[in-house]
Amino acid sequence: GDRERTAAHCVAALQACRTHGYEQFAAYALEMLAGVTAADGRPRQAARLLGAAVAISDRLRGRDASGETSGVEYDWETRAVKRALNTARATLGPDAWNAALDEGRALDLEAAVASASEWTAHLAPLPRSASRSS
Repeated sequence: GDRERTAAHCVAALQACRTHGYEQFAAYALEMLAGVTAADGRPRQAARLLGAAVAISDRLRGRDASGETSGVEYDWETRAVKRALNTARATLGPDAWNAALDEGRALDLEAAVASASEWTAHLAPLPRSASRSS
């Protein structure tokens, strides 16, 4: 369905960002994938992906791990992603959510891409033309 296709596009984008060194765009893709993962009923993985996105974004903006974080900052943030992540947070509860978020914050870009690829491995790969244009 649409979620699977979106997740596959996010992973393809992550891989391209890693290859070309576009870390901020990788953070965007990780946050979007966190929303898709939450909507798919996997709140712990969603929190880890969001944590990785926040850590990358904070590092690029010069914040350390103790700084206040509101998430990745960009103009086209969608309500659907926020809604899915809020549902995931409520499902896990604050302690489990924060623990998973911290696990994600500890991931570097390589580990975050590997985790995202692992969690979406069950999806059919995108056709070569679609993955090249991402």
